[in-house]
Amino acid sequence: MKTKYIVFLVLILLFSYQNCSRSNFADDASQQLDNKVEGQSLADLQVQQLKFFTEQNSEMQKGSHKFYVKTKLNYVLDPESGVLAEHDEASGDLKTYCLSQELLTDVRSILSRSSVCRGGPSATEACAQVIQEPYAEVVTSSDVIQLGSASDACGSNKIDLCEDQSSVLRSWIDSVRSQLPQLTCGQ
Repeated sequence: MKTKYIVFLVLILLFSYQNCSRSNFADDASQQLDNKVEGQSLADLQVQQLKFFTEQNSEMQKGSHKFYVKTKLNYVLDPESGVLAEHDEASGDLKTYCLSQELLTDVRSILSRSSVCRGGPSATEACAQVIQEPYAEVVTSSDVIQLGSASDACGSNKIDLCEDQSSVLRSWIDSVRSQLPQLTCGQ
C-alpha cells in the first residue's frame, strides 16, 4: 500500500509541475515580424486596415434557460474610406458603420505619428507562460502587427506603439465603441 501511495505522489508531482524559469525560445513568426517593423513609423508601412477586438457579455437562451456568454466582437476599419465593420463571433452578425470626419481624422493622425516598439524580456522576474492577446492589429501591405501582444504575463517581447501612442489609440477605440449607435452610414 505504501508503494502505491509513493508512486501516486510521484505521478501527481510529475503532472502538476510547472516550470517557472525563463524560456529561451521565442515564437519565430513574431520574432521575424518584430525585427522588420520595430522602430518603423506606421506612416512608412502603408496601413491598410486597423482591426480591434472587444469582449462583451451576451445573453443567450436555450429552451427556458437564460445564460450569459462572453463573446468577442471584431472590428475592421478601412482608414481610407472610414468604413468600420463589426463582426460578432457568437451570432455571426455583421454590421457596418461609417466614422465621422472627426474620428477618421483622429485615427489617421494617430497612425501617421506612431511607431512600433518592442519591449525586451524581463531579466529579473519569473513569468507565467501566458500569451497576452493583442488589443488591435495593424494590417500593412506586407505584415500584420499585433499591438499589445506579448510572449508572457510579464510583457516580455511586447509589441505596441511607442511612447504614449498606445494609450491614445486605446482611448480612440473606446470613443468609437461608445459612439457606434450614431455612426450610421448614409443610405
